[in-house]
Amino acid sequence: MRPLLIIAALVASATAWAADWPMDRGNPQRTGVTAESLPARPALVWKFKADSPFEVGAAIVGGVAYAGTAKGFLYAIDIDASRTLWRARLRGGLAGTPCVDAGRLYYADGTGTIFCQDAATTRTFWSLGTDSEIHSSPIVHGGRVLIGSYDQTLYAIDAASGRIAWKHETQGPVHCGAAVDEKYAYIAGCDHVLRAIDLTSGTQAWQYTMESYAAATPAIAGHTLYVAHFGGAVIAVDLATRKLKWQYRPLPDAESFPFYASCAATADRVIAGGRDRNVHCIDRATGRRVWEFATKGDVDASPAVCGAGAPAGQQYVYAASKDGTLYALDLATGEKIWQYVAGAPIQASPAVAEGKLVVGDREGNLYCFGTGGRPDK
Repeated sequence: MRPLLIIAALVASATAWAADWPMDRGNPQRTGVTAESLPARPALVWKFKADSPFEVGAAIVGGVAYAGTAKGFLYAIDIDASRTLWRARLRGGLAGTPCVDAGRLYYADGTGTIFCQDAATTRTFWSLGTDSEIHSSPIVHGGRVLIGSYDQTLYAIDAASGRIAWKHETQGPVHCGAAVDEKYAYIAGCDHVLRAIDLTSGTQAWQYTMESYAAATPAIAGHTLYVAHFGGAVIAVDLATRKLKWQYRPLPDAESFPFYASCAATADRVIAGGRDRNVHCIDRATGRRVWEFATKGDVDASPAVCGAGAPAGQQYVYAASKDGTLYALDLATGEKIWQYVAGAPIQASPAVAEGKLVVGDREGNLYCFGTGGRPDK
């Protein structure tokens, strides 16, 4: 372990939150969008070999990537020096992206236990067991950790003490992470129900019944919630009227393929990866297709969008496929700008911070792309 190095990195980043990717999808609204820019054709800066497959994305804070494998370890890696700062053994592996907040690291292992540790030293402050496995990626909001469990419950846990503030029971496993706004936590469940849960009390404010179950984490943008589900559709729900605004279905019902990945939501687009092997770009206002990009494998990794606010032609979608390739697509046109062929299926979602992109594959390789490094592949 090199705790002093991590402490220095965390202190240096305390005022640079926008440059970090501290949780799954990058922010509390889970949009998967960042103003961070990457080169049009990023280079492979480093490649790290771990003990087992990477199945979920990383969190990046203060120049440190926190990424865990499906069977063995959680790693803290200096993204500039490609140096392992520490590794911690996991019981049963990691099935959700970690969250870093105020120097503390929150994650759940394969036994369904939630941990709060010092991000620099791995000292455990508290742990809390649930009654089933956890695939949900935690978020810290208002001093509470929100995380779902397959015991059909969304938990709100005091971040400092580890005590349960409230828990909300559903009718099916809570696979997704929660997206939050100023009042509610939103989860889309395996019971076909999209729920808005009061952040203070844990009571349900309202619900919307979907036609199928969802594994994806909702994304909130412009008072609208976007979520993809296993019925082969992406839906937009107006948070003011609590009604469906539109439904995007790329294929007829009889031929539909599920959506597993979470959507990215920009100022005017929604990006969704599907098990029809395509990346879909949808107009946020109308729900109509803008473009579609075909890969050669299921797209279970949630896409990331970089360069938010930049002129057209300088905003890119980074999407990974189980065909073993990471793609960079022009947000405006869907044109392929660049690709990197890893060779092994990629189902972990890309994370972007400080001019670098980190993603892992099913052979246990963790890649970092950015400026410099090796030539493009």
